[in-house]
Amino acid sequence: MGASGWRTDALWALGRWDDALVEAGRSELAWRESQIHAPSFALNGFLAAFSIAQSRRDPVDEAHWRSLAETVVQRSDVGARVRRMEAFYRDDLVALATDVLAEHRLFYGRLDYVHRTLARLVDRRYPIEERILVELLDYVEHRDLRFIEALVRRGLGVLHGRTDQLREALAGFERSGARPFVARVQTELGRIDSDQALFETGLRELERLGDLDQLDRALAESRRPGV
Repeated sequence: MGASGWRTDALWALGRWDDALVEAGRSELAWRESQIHAPSFALNGFLAAFSIAQSRRDPVDEAHWRSLAETVVQRSDVGARVRRMEAFYRDDLVALATDVLAEHRLFYGRLDYVHRTLARLVDRRYPIEERILVELLDYVEHRDLRFIEALVRRGLGVLHGRTDQLREALAGFERSGARPFVARVQTELGRIDSDQALFETGLRELERLGDLDQLDRALAESRRPGV
């Protein structure tokens, strides 16, 4: 279950979303065939599957993966850090920002929860303090956590107008093969630089993924004057 959860998380980041859902299904089956009460070590896979269903606006799958994630969280010890991820499937952005991102050092060894939180907050344009992002950037740079580094740079670029950071984020995502995030930054950078070809390249990839949530957001922002 634990290995399957990490594979699901990796496949989500790579944009292999159909494969990710198959892998999450394996983890679910293994759980049902076991006697494990609360496999918190597999939660990242269920949250990844939930993220995909949300992005694709599939209400049936979304409800299914939310239910599994909620069961794991609610069965976990009250003081466990995994409890803070309840805010993710409840879409509580304030709690994600204050209880997960701002407290990222509590999640050493499980920074997958931090990168999932950061991706969600930036996708939704939640106003993260620059101080928090700079602190997290320093933390992950020293540990060579390149995927999270690119996510932080994207946050600095999108939320704080740092185009240089957005360009570095794009390069980082391209090196990682993180296609959903390459597409996101292509639309964001293309809009800022008035580069229609880059913007449309990102849109096509979002459409290929079935990422309707981010596709609609990118199109809506492109129609807003002065944004």
